[in-house]
Amino acid sequence: MDLLILTPFMNGYGGTEKVIANFCDAFATVDPQNVNLKVIDFGGTVNDAWARNRPVEIVNMAKNRRIRNVQYALTLYSKISRVLRNQKFDFVVSTNPLMWSMAYEFCKRHKLRTKVIAWYHYSLERKPIRNVFLKRADYYFAISTGIKEELMDAGISPARVKLIFNPVESVDRPISRSKASNRFVYLGRTILDGQKNIRELLVSLSKLNADLDWHLDLYGDGEDRDEAPRLAEKLGINDHLTWHGFVENPWSKITVADVLLLTSTYEGFPMVLIEGASRGLFLISSDCPTGPSDIISRQNGTLYPLGDVNSLSKKITNIIEHKDQLPSQDQIRGSVHQFHYDEYVNNVVKALQEMEKVNG
Repeated sequence: MDLLILTPFMNGYGGTEKVIANFCDAFATVDPQNVNLKVIDFGGTVNDAWARNRPVEIVNMAKNRRIRNVQYALTLYSKISRVLRNQKFDFVVSTNPLMWSMAYEFCKRHKLRTKVIAWYHYSLERKPIRNVFLKRADYYFAISTGIKEELMDAGISPARVKLIFNPVESVDRPISRSKASNRFVYLGRTILDGQKNIRELLVSLSKLNADLDWHLDLYGDGEDRDEAPRLAEKLGINDHLTWHGFVENPWSKITVADVLLLTSTYEGFPMVLIEGASRGLFLISSDCPTGPSDIISRQNGTLYPLGDVNSLSKKITNIIEHKDQLPSQDQIRGSVHQFHYDEYVNNVVKALQEMEKVNG
């Protein structure tokens, strides 16, 4: 079967780019028979590392967002139409509502047997889609149970929604645990409020008893790169923190760690949690919509109620005081096997085959 993925402009540093890169790598690694994959990025990218050495074609458009949006309005339908006219695909998958709507319109107008799949990477409650776009797809890939439920709440038939999660590469060996000290890590954008919500993380850490031995390494850049350390200094915890900024491959820099922390107000499907568990790290995350509850279990971590800084602080304290009671790293690593490439490709291929049967 021939599979086309369509994406809009992506800066190259986000989670969606990581998912698409892993999707390509998963299919290249597992190499299921009779699946041909192609990705087209209409718009361009800043950092093309996610596309390099993968079946990705980048169609550059204006770098200025406003000009690019005008180009989308004037030319995007014709660009998508040209691709679908020149090559036959069994499935067209897109992460963008406008793109999957245009592909759906073209396929219906020209009576193609191509099935269009919407692959949205955000919570519909936090980033809603207009109904006129949402309903213009044949099927839907849901990357979390929460998004699947949101799609069904929006009137999409359960038979048209396929829960596939996101793929993460397995890792050969775990990151070493600390001995006397306690090492925590945060990987994500440096945004105090909004989605990443690291203000909640910093305030929770400030509530720890002064005599506890701990250190947090933060990897990532963002709009609050200067304000966040100032807040940490004001809270009296900056000596416990190392702000690494943007690092191309942060996991390669982390040699000792015990726990991965995430305080997001919402997610689609936080791959960083799986990446951490794959390396043997215990997980502490907000129980935000959507994604963390699909990943975290008693085998690998714990959830706290979003906004409850006292609960988060208590959970961190408990880890520090009872680190010897954490699940083994083998147990943590085994808890996320279903998201590794082999299982993931099997799930996607099974979903596509089910769609083909309906297609007749």
